[in-house]
Amino acid sequence: MGSIDTLDHYNVKPAINGRKLVNGELKEHNLRKEGVVPQYDLEDLADEELKHSTAPWYSHLNEPLTESFRQGCPPLLIGGSALGKGIFTDDEILQSTEPYRVIRLAFQYGIRAIDTSPFYHPSEISLGRILKALSKEYPRESYYLQTKVGRYGQDKKDFDYSPDRIRESVATSLRRLNTTYLDSVVLHDVEFVCDNVGPSQKAGFAARDAVEDAKVRKECGLSDDDQDVALTATVHGQGDEKILAAIRTLFELKEQGIVRNVGIGGYPLPTLLRLSRLIASHAPFRAVDIIVNYSNHTLQNDMLSQYTAKFAQEPRRARLTGAERSGTSLPEWIAPTIINASPFSMGLLTDKGPPAWHPASEKLKSLCVEASETLSARGQSLAKVAAHFGFRGSELKKQGSNPGYPTPHMATIVGMNSVEQVHQAVQTYRAILADAHLSQRDADQVAFSMPEEELQDYRAHSKQQRQDEQYVINLFRSHGFRDWTWASPPS
Repeated sequence: MGSIDTLDHYNVKPAINGRKLVNGELKEHNLRKEGVVPQYDLEDLADEELKHSTAPWYSHLNEPLTESFRQGCPPLLIGGSALGKGIFTDDEILQSTEPYRVIRLAFQYGIRAIDTSPFYHPSEISLGRILKALSKEYPRESYYLQTKVGRYGQDKKDFDYSPDRIRESVATSLRRLNTTYLDSVVLHDVEFVCDNVGPSQKAGFAARDAVEDAKVRKECGLSDDDQDVALTATVHGQGDEKILAAIRTLFELKEQGIVRNVGIGGYPLPTLLRLSRLIASHAPFRAVDIIVNYSNHTLQNDMLSQYTAKFAQEPRRARLTGAERSGTSLPEWIAPTIINASPFSMGLLTDKGPPAWHPASEKLKSLCVEASETLSARGQSLAKVAAHFGFRGSELKKQGSNPGYPTPHMATIVGMNSVEQVHQAVQTYRAILADAHLSQRDADQVAFSMPEEELQDYRAHSKQQRQDEQYVINLFRSHGFRDWTWASPPS
């Protein structure tokens, strides 16, 4: 999946009714062939009706958005991978008005942030068309945009973290998305580029064991505390050097105002933790602003909850040592914002089942089918149970968040390829918010209030949800797959 900004690589010139397509017609034909959404205007779209009302956080939004992405990020983000050809969404949906309606409805509810990537080809191009069509209702300053750089295909050879490619990729994203700035840019799937340290990236239980076992932590390149400066700051090889060069390039673009937040993203938690500390321990000695982690806050694997506090911990001695050696002052430490991606674990925890390319083992896939069938027989849905579990954490506010807008403890990226899925996402958020109020867990941390009569509507649902979650969790645990991770990159 490479860049498709240039589309003259087709040898056969298509025709309609025997007439060869020319100029704009040919370009549009090729774009459609690549999966880019057709061009529609606002007038072509049916008006959408909200179910109940806007999302619970909507009344706290300022329009235009005056908060930075980190302070004003909504609890849910629109996942742009749903606009990628051959990823999650059928071609006939991509070639309809549905993608426009999905974004518009999400914005209406208050889901005013989008995550995408060049890798989700051709998501950025399609989003550019959709956002342009919606610009009369939703100008650029009314939503946040996050994209990624560095990954342009399925294999390791399709990664390029060189500074020139990073700059080129950001410029291409700006052009595709019709914007002059990006609220956040993340290095995509860093584990494919960095050095593989210890068992961090292997299939098994490295993420869990690195929390519980000091020996495994050290094998993964992680210090027990803030004392082991050498271990924290160790560059293990050329892969780590590429990470540092790429992140420095993004920090430079941040200084220029082109990029407003800088981050890293990937799957193996020990690797993300090691790299976040490594980056902070080398010039310019800054913490990354954003960490995107996927498939680790799910019914099958909930290790992200064990790492959030670790990401917030400053490797102060390593930062001080590095800054003193380089003769520079130490920037203020601001803990990264954690964004949880793929609560359905890339389709694994759905009733439809995972896509063919999913890296999970066949045994784990079969357990997910068993869970789906059992829940279905009870009149429940694996996808709905997974969504409730995976969204949890986004209903709580981050410590020290702006009183005017309760920043979520952990925002969640949700792939939605139909209008109905947008309604379901907001309904799910209401349900977990109600559950937090009803259970009185961390009552002072619940981000948004709910009317008492609405809470009572969710009381029976909350109890059933917890029972269904426990069934699925116990199923994975009994077969040795709870908190198990697949290899990334695939072995």
